[in-house]
Amino acid sequence: MAVAPPKELYVASFHRLEALVGGLLRRMEGGDPFRARRVLVISNLVRDRLQERLAREGAWAGVDFLTPLDLAREIAGPRVRRAGLRPLPPGGDAALASRLLRENAGRLRRLRPPEGIPGYDEALAATLADLREAGVSPADLQRAGDDSLRDLALLLDAYEARLASFGFYDEPGLLRAACGEAEASPQDIPTLLYGFADLNALQRRLVEACCRSAPAAALVPAEEGAPACAFVRPMLAWLRALGFTDRKVEKDGERPFAEAGRALFSAEGGASLAGDALRIVSAPAPGREAFELVRELLYSPGGSREAAVLVPGGEGYASLFEETCRSLGVEARAERGVSLDRTPAGRALLGMPLLRERGYPRAEVLRFLDEGSFAASASFLEWRTAKGSGEEDSCLASRWEVLSRRLPYANGEDGWRRAIDRAKEEEASASVGARRASPLRTFEAALNILFTHLRALPARALPSVHAEAAKRAFEALTGEIEGKEGVLAALEGAGRLDPFLGEVEGAEFRRWAALALERPGGGEPPKAARVRILSLQGARGLSFGTVAIPGLAEGLFPAHGREDPLLADDLRRRLNGRLAPEEKGLPPRLALKGERMAEARYLFWLALQSAGRRVVLGVPRAGGDGERSERASSLFLHHLASALGIAGEDEGLPRFGADILRIAAPGLEKETLRRRPVSALEGDLAALAALLPPARAERGALAHLGAAPGFARRRQALDDRWRPNVLTVHDGMLEDPDLLERLRGPLHPSRAAVAVTRLERFFQCPYQFLLGSLPELDAAEAPGPPLDADGLLRGSLFHAALERFFRSLKDRGAGPGEMAEEEFHGAVSAAAAGAFEEAEEAGSALLPLPWRLLRASVERQLEGFLRSAYRSGPPAWRPVEVEGKFKDLALALPPEAGDGRLLVSGRYDLLERSAEGEYRFVDFKSGRTAPKKKDPLGGGLWLQPHLYVRRGEGMLEPGARIGAAYAFVAEGAGYRLSGLSPEEMARLRPQVDRLLALFLRSAEAGVFFPLPSSACGHCGFIEVCGPERGPRARRKAEAAGRQALRMAQAAGEPDGPEEEEA
Repeated sequence: MAVAPPKELYVASFHRLEALVGGLLRRMEGGDPFRARRVLVISNLVRDRLQERLAREGAWAGVDFLTPLDLAREIAGPRVRRAGLRPLPPGGDAALASRLLRENAGRLRRLRPPEGIPGYDEALAATLADLREAGVSPADLQRAGDDSLRDLALLLDAYEARLASFGFYDEPGLLRAACGEAEASPQDIPTLLYGFADLNALQRRLVEACCRSAPAAALVPAEEGAPACAFVRPMLAWLRALGFTDRKVEKDGERPFAEAGRALFSAEGGASLAGDALRIVSAPAPGREAFELVRELLYSPGGSREAAVLVPGGEGYASLFEETCRSLGVEARAERGVSLDRTPAGRALLGMPLLRERGYPRAEVLRFLDEGSFAASASFLEWRTAKGSGEEDSCLASRWEVLSRRLPYANGEDGWRRAIDRAKEEEASASVGARRASPLRTFEAALNILFTHLRALPARALPSVHAEAAKRAFEALTGEIEGKEGVLAALEGAGRLDPFLGEVEGAEFRRWAALALERPGGGEPPKAARVRILSLQGARGLSFGTVAIPGLAEGLFPAHGREDPLLADDLRRRLNGRLAPEEKGLPPRLALKGERMAEARYLFWLALQSAGRRVVLGVPRAGGDGERSERASSLFLHHLASALGIAGEDEGLPRFGADILRIAAPGLEKETLRRRPVSALEGDLAALAALLPPARAERGALAHLGAAPGFARRRQALDDRWRPNVLTVHDGMLEDPDLLERLRGPLHPSRAAVAVTRLERFFQCPYQFLLGSLPELDAAEAPGPPLDADGLLRGSLFHAALERFFRSLKDRGAGPGEMAEEEFHGAVSAAAAGAFEEAEEAGSALLPLPWRLLRASVERQLEGFLRSAYRSGPPAWRPVEVEGKFKDLALALPPEAGDGRLLVSGRYDLLERSAEGEYRFVDFKSGRTAPKKKDPLGGGLWLQPHLYVRRGEGMLEPGARIGAAYAFVAEGAGYRLSGLSPEEMARLRPQVDRLLALFLRSAEAGVFFPLPSSACGHCGFIEVCGPERGPRARRKAEAAGRQALRMAQAAGEPDGPEEEEA
């Protein structure tokens, strides 16, 4: 009889479990360090933490970190693709449920949807997903004999049949397919189950199949016997029933709340706690609570370590803490993206069809024009270009409220037109000149553009038709606003609902579009931060120095459970009893929705154990049904007091004592401001408060403000930094004559040559260009990680290898397509080897193993690019010059550029010549982004080839045809050459001149404002701008200098589809 593979069970808190992972994976190697092993994790955040820890322990190979859904995709992905199935689009489950409810309305007894109740289809989709995840079949529901369950059986059967006939699969379907594959063909891959406290029935089935034929280990975060961990007992019982054997975990290095965690929610008390391990803040309302908890985090002992705010469910608290940290200048990182419907782009898209439905109300029209950046939209810019309007009109176009202020109340298209005609007549009778008439004509044109595009939205059509029409209108009526790319992608997903919905009204499609937007949008890449903001669920498996938990009030945490309206807990219990009557103590097939207290207690225990040093709890005293309503403190707070042996209450709060509990007063607290200010403003207020008499201040006491040294200057600086739509000296506007004169030497491009790459940097962020030009200011470069290459090092290795390769070809007088296969492969290997040896001599090498892996990757990608770009067709190009340099190239610009003289210098990667005699400059790119067809210059970010061609015009024979190409050499960019023909270069030349002219004018006038973007994460001057750079820049989005840059970047853009990011 075959011996079952070993299965081990470890039960301990997370910080002890993660220390075991490396040793267990080493044991699972079985003598083969390259053996495949799986680590199933509860979240990608836990995956990142474990990978980082393992990287510090040595080199690893063959270890995959997967969530259960990732595992299902890996196992069943080939099968569903062979079957021609597609993933269900966002909102597809609710759309299909909506269709089934309509089609079966006459057959339903208890679950017929009531009239006028929205969201019934979404609730049905969630219930059907629960049933499918539990492995419940329609026959199981029929046998139960309840009318509601018979209705659910009918709908479940129809849902699965229709899903298959439409050729889609959803998450439960993918899990079910993976279970079948794993059970039919067991894999000999050791599996480590990390951090799971519960799994649904399909996930348990999949885990069981994967652990049947190979060694396995389960690491469960809990403490045996602790009442707070009762939620985990069914999971432990299931693992032991599968044959997992308990293993002892050494209890070394206990955390501050280990003893209190064991006593929590029990009758025992008297647990010990270090004096500074717990802080509780009672605040008047949630807003003040967030402010005071951030203060506690900043002044906590060991403050250099990362702190975290673990918020109860919902987005309210997370958004509140994000805004609080932003206002205080505290670097914070939220581990969730803002849902797309809350971004400016999402609000603009959803509000767009409502404008016509509601008769174009003035407030909503102005909000759409402002928030959608209509002044920078393609349709408005096209009108302005055709009209030939001047600079004054451009500035007024961003002030829609001013333009419409003189108009009376209007409703509907005809009403707006009558109001504008009446205003025109009044102007004419008052002999108002053309200067006053121009703004009115601008607003009239904006309305006409808006009316034209919104009239094109269909009243009734298929979702795909609605989506395409909405996309055209949205792109035409909005500029570059936050969330636009994610919104367009979600809109495309809503357009794939044709099979489920059929033809729908415009209002109905808007609902499905809104549902598709209720998902997080892509944010900036993760970055180090002083404070991390996570949900209690999302923080499982992570550790922090100090943890803050807000919302310890009745109804907030723990939250009240809500039963499923279509499948109540009583019916779920009956189904569980019928489906698995013998599984006492094991996880139920269907989870009970109303009984969430055990899970909330467990999450509270986990949050306490995640703190390595200190926990700060927040209690909002008000903010229930209204701002003034009082809230009772959470029972969890009283359980914690009982665990610590604290008895008695004062005004509804346990008697923790002044060393633990701080009650924040509704007004300013002088002593708190003096001892622990969280901003310069609080420091000023504390200093001013010290000057005031202790008695009540009389009228005129504010005169002390003016007498305080430096107060007026600091207040003026604060006002200037945040003044909307006005650029000041705090935004890179150089006004001091002496400073301007001092900087004009190194900055002025008509007197000293400016590098082509720095020109592109100006259009990415003029302020970064300025700071990089100051000889006294050096960028603060962060050291790269020893296990991975940053983008700069990786790019330099690609460039160095390509330079060596093409230089060797030039010496031979051949092109890449003319070499024999063996000769080609040897040249690529030699070029890569030379580039890496040069980097090693310069001290750029990583640790040995990742350095070898990086070298193999670069060599493989170089060969892939050269084969794809040069050897897949007939030989055509030969290198003429490699790494060519030039300086003091004088460019003549149009008269509006001032003196019209620009000196540039540069270094081009490669100049080639074709067999037909055409030349092209090639710019190597090792990144993943490419110019867009709609904007091939990228607003000034893709200028290099255009200036290299001008260099070639003075260097090559007269009349030579000269083009350019971007060489995307990395695998992620698709191994391709993106060419620019000589005709294309000539067509774009006027727009290049306009951009260069703007640069000349900015350099002469000292205009260098910041343009925050995702590139700020790679900027060495980020500390100069400060953490509030984004909100501050958004307040100045319509300033004259910003508008001039947008106009120069937008001028002359060709029509056409936008190229995908490579």
